[in-house]
Amino acid sequence: MKSCKLVLILSVIGIMIFPFSVFAARGCCSSHGGVAGCSSDGRQICADGTFSPTCRCTPPVVYGCTDRSAKNYNSNANRDDGSCQYFIKGCTDENAKNYNSSAEKDDGSCEYFIEGCMDKNAYNYDETAEKDDGSCKYYIYGCTDKSALNNNEQANKDDGSCKYKEETSEEESSNPVSDFLGFITVGGIGTGIYFANKKKK
Repeated sequence: MKSCKLVLILSVIGIMIFPFSVFAARGCCSSHGGVAGCSSDGRQICADGTFSPTCRCTPPVVYGCTDRSAKNYNSNANRDDGSCQYFIKGCTDENAKNYNSSAEKDDGSCEYFIEGCMDKNAYNYDETAEKDDGSCKYYIYGCTDKSALNNNEQANKDDGSCKYKEETSEEESSNPVSDFLGFITVGGIGTGIYFANKKKK
């Protein structure tokens, strides 16, 4: 009798020390106190320390979004519940002409304005431009000839207004003394005497 008790005690101690080496005799864990847990290889561990050689642990069902591309993807979910929500895709660049303020994720669809000068009065007007970039340049009219009296250093287009220093005419360059002597020569001696007598008076 004592030996039977001793064997029983040793058996219990063995089960407690080596629970994974003892298998439930039959069925799952219904005759062994129910399921206490799962082994590393997915078998049921019974409440009395034994584990079933045939019954596998069924992971608990976790409902959620199982689509990795959804913004509310649940990595713990193992059963999709139809709750997946997706990003609104579109152009998220505010500088683009097709900017979508509702977009949450850029899809590479952005299109940009052709920038340039849109003022037809400017000499660098770009008829293909869709957005003015402030690059317009305008003609400054004036005399562009540096040798002119009224040369305008700011001017970039000549308007034909240049003025130049007038050349001295033949009459303005004549010498009064030379003209008087020439007069005497042409007029003759009488003319010279006339002036001399007139001077004495």
